[in-house]
Amino acid sequence: MLSGFILVLDDTMSLVVCSMNSEDNPQEYLFQMPMIVLVSTLIAIVTSVVSIFLVRQNRHIGKKNHELELMVSELSDRLEMMEGGSVASGEDDEDLLPLFLEIDRRIKEEKLYSDVNLQRQDIIDLFCIRRNTLNHILNAHAGGLSFPAYVNTIRLERACALLCDEPDKMIKTIAEEVGLTQHNINKLFKEHFGQTPQEYRMTHLGDGLYELKIEGNTFRIYQSGVGTTQEVEFIYRAVDNSVNTNGIGTDNFTAVWTANVNPSFADPTIRVTEYNPATGKGKLQFTLGSIINDALQSGKIKLTDRNSGLSRFINVYTIDHFQFGDVSLTKTGGSRTISGKACPTYKLSFVLPKEFPVDLFPMAVRMASTTLNPFQMEMNGSPLESTTFGVEMASTENGAEIDGTTLGGMNYATTGNPWNYRAVGSPWNYWYTYTIITKPSEQDNVTYTIYFDDTRPLRAANNQASNVGLFFWIKYFGDAQSVYSN
Repeated sequence: MLSGFILVLDDTMSLVVCSMNSEDNPQEYLFQMPMIVLVSTLIAIVTSVVSIFLVRQNRHIGKKNHELELMVSELSDRLEMMEGGSVASGEDDEDLLPLFLEIDRRIKEEKLYSDVNLQRQDIIDLFCIRRNTLNHILNAHAGGLSFPAYVNTIRLERACALLCDEPDKMIKTIAEEVGLTQHNINKLFKEHFGQTPQEYRMTHLGDGLYELKIEGNTFRIYQSGVGTTQEVEFIYRAVDNSVNTNGIGTDNFTAVWTANVNPSFADPTIRVTEYNPATGKGKLQFTLGSIINDALQSGKIKLTDRNSGLSRFINVYTIDHFQFGDVSLTKTGGSRTISGKACPTYKLSFVLPKEFPVDLFPMAVRMASTTLNPFQMEMNGSPLESTTFGVEMASTENGAEIDGTTLGGMNYATTGNPWNYRAVGSPWNYWYTYTIITKPSEQDNVTYTIYFDDTRPLRAANNQASNVGLFFWIKYFGDAQSVYSN
């Protein structure tokens, strides 16, 4: 005997439930159930609420952080490898070796590893292969590494080379170039070498037998000297006393530009002109080009020792001077209480242009004033918590040499009572200084803002200047600028 329920609607639109079996007349068992309509409506509402909740939960889950995605991806890779993920029929380890070599080549040569967000799916899509195929390739030809671990070995290899080839390049910059954060690069070096990147650099600058290094800075910047010959000194010597360097001469070295250079920047020929095996000292020469103006030109020299294969790099820049753009001093509208006096506050903003080379950091900002005292600095609107200003006893006279540069632009007044008054024969001889340590590489133009106290209220009324101002100077930016306000 068959039995069941039938749901129908009668002519009053009420929900009717019918129970029947194969021998009964269904019409005898029909009965109206109006309450079912209400129950069904409530069920529909609950279902909608649950659906909305689930959609929101899915969206939240979809926003999980990048590190968790990589962790899940790596665990998935491991699981598939343990399960022996299958590949296309007829594909064995040797058949897939050429594909692995091509994947490895492109990741390295095209610097795909430099993308911090590089994922397995990017390679799968690029080579039109299946997920299991990639896993099998890595299992067979990359020592069973998961994809994230395999890419990190490439990043680590490149980071090691940069640490030794460019010993003055900042760790943060190297991390970004190889697709790592500064936290991750420290973690990888600790895991693989038991050292920080800086410790690795210090123990691997040579090859164990020889040492090659550039004397002084690994950058040169020229603000004048069109057509002149310039020299860079270097040291090459054995660090193992059993190694004899007597037979080494200038022909043991090569020096070239790493890319074609414009004649306006420099002559393409670089020569190693001297090397003394007794002292280990050598020199290379190059000639500056035909133009040095306010447009930055740059190139990189690669010096290589043929004997050991060691290489070092020198970044070369030419520019008359960098430009700030508008530099203005304005009231903030606020004040600070100093020694019981309300001192109005001022701010000065300046922009470091995006082409300003990282090589030129750290850089010192110098400010000379008798009416303003700096107390805080911001970078792109965020306070620099470690801001410290010092007083440097150095000349404020035009023609004085500061940081190897001749000072200019100091225009004093000898009459009246303005901010830049200076009695004849009574130079100020001090600068407020602040050293900017690094420039964020992820920024384009970086805006710095310095805040000052107006110190005039701390002086006797007959000894207060009529306005406030300062001389503002940074190396490579030309003469000092006079910046003032009422």
